[in-house]
Amino acid sequence: MTFTKRLKVSSVKNCLYLFLFLFACCNPKASGQDLLVTSRGDSLQVRLHEVEGEYIRFDWKERLRTTVRELPRSEVAVLIKGFYENQKRPRDTQKNTENTDSAQSAAKGEKVPDTESIEVAFLDTIQISSSYSPEWQLGAYAGLSKRLFSPKIGLSQSELDYLQKIKTGYSFGIAANHFFKKRWGLGLRYDTYRSDARKNETNTNKVNIQFIGLSLLHRSPLSGVGGYIQSGFEIGYQPYRNHAVINGLESLLHAKSMGWGISVGYHRAVAEKIILSLTGTCLIGVSYKMTTEVNGSRQTLYLNRKDFEDLTRAAITLGIAFADVVPNLFRTK
Repeated sequence: MTFTKRLKVSSVKNCLYLFLFLFACCNPKASGQDLLVTSRGDSLQVRLHEVEGEYIRFDWKERLRTTVRELPRSEVAVLIKGFYENQKRPRDTQKNTENTDSAQSAAKGEKVPDTESIEVAFLDTIQISSSYSPEWQLGAYAGLSKRLFSPKIGLSQSELDYLQKIKTGYSFGIAANHFFKKRWGLGLRYDTYRSDARKNETNTNKVNIQFIGLSLLHRSPLSGVGGYIQSGFEIGYQPYRNHAVINGLESLLHAKSMGWGISVGYHRAVAEKIILSLTGTCLIGVSYKMTTEVNGSRQTLYLNRKDFEDLTRAAITLGIAFADVVPNLFRTK
């Protein structure tokens, strides 16, 4: 492996480690631990910010995002700080029972002793800001990738080592996604795989495999750790190109194929319109037709089932996306 190749792989690995560190540091706040009960019987699990003055401000988690909301002090019967956090502690079992009875009494409209009473009515909430709820996403990604074809039987150890260099590379690409529903979306994706393998001065391979296609996307929120899992199914056009030098003879190989793939990634919003992701992808495709160019002469080869060009590859990538947040998507009235 050349110094340039090692430098590229090392840089991608360092970026991956940095990205994982950022994931650990950007862990969002835990879900709400406070109980807010309205006189109409609504029990809300929230994280309180301010309870003084004319409004109450709190975090409200709903589906794929957390919003910060303000409530006028109206018809809110009870506020119990740390109610859900105390439920997780065995030594507070008796206290939790008392809190649960208090919440049930408030829901029935009975007077609740030993709680903080609020004397005005529950009206409309006003959304202040949101962490994310994208309708559109435009992002880029990069990472390590490896082709998954099996080596032929009978190769020497040096040939197997060279083949491993050919199979190992990196991927990068861009994606534009539109979520027409909160969980479902469609996307356009461009992906490219590259590897640069060198055995010696007279034997080299520079491989480039591209993918241009459509994606069907689904996302599922993770209530415990924050963020969401996004899975996708891709199908599209997959061209192949290899600039090879074999025993000093330079040649250019082309192939065209349809391909499909699947991807699963963890996505987390780190700002209102910025999402980081860590994604595993597998793109699959084969080509039974190859065009070769040697010394200006072009020839088309039709490959049998034993000699076809396997374009299948797997990748792990880190990415960043910019989202168009629709502020009224989860507005409550």
